[in-house]
Amino acid sequence: KEFNAAPISHATMKEQTFHSSVLLGRVASWAMFYKISGDEDYAKRIWEEMENLCDYPDWISHHYLTTSEICVSAAMVYDWLYDYLTEEQRQKLANAIIEKCLKIGLDHYEGRRIIWPPTNWNGICNAGTCIGAIALLDVCPELSTKILGYGILNVEESLDSFAPDASHLESVMYWEFHVKYYHMYLAALDSACGTQYGLYNAPGFADSAYFA
Repeated sequence: KEFNAAPISHATMKEQTFHSSVLLGRVASWAMFYKISGDEDYAKRIWEEMENLCDYPDWISHHYLTTSEICVSAAMVYDWLYDYLTEEQRQKLANAIIEKCLKIGLDHYEGRRIIWPPTNWNGICNAGTCIGAIALLDVCPELSTKILGYGILNVEESLDSFAPDASHLESVMYWEFHVKYYHMYLAALDSACGTQYGLYNAPGFADSAYFA
């Protein structure tokens, strides 16, 4: 059903921002199927979604949590489908990530926009922005490195929500939302940098699954 659906429109995303999670569900599933099977129908369908996404006037920057979720999908496609994409497609996707997420994320980090509160917003916004930066380390090393430095420090604020007893200050639902993106962030750091910079060892975090 999702495979045959139209790409998610900007208007739909703007009005119902949960569609950023729908987008990730589509992209992650189809990319996995493509990597396993080699069936290019999955890759073609993913690019339809990404080309549509690149043509958005913005990635819902007034609700940056959505921006960061969108960036995870785009970064995953850039990385997992790198060999499938043409140079022109890679460039289009990289430019969209830079202009519609990374530069805006940098504005948040450097005080030109408000920084995210130490809630699930902090964990998810840092995760999405930094995953985008990791994907484009070879494309824009200065910008990506700067963002990763800010993100590793800033995300520590949201980790307090797991301490000291592994509970979560925003309930099980937001625990799931927070941890889903945070784990993808840690996995990306581990894969690209060979370390999680101690972030997995934050007090209470590893035991929070027992709370849930």
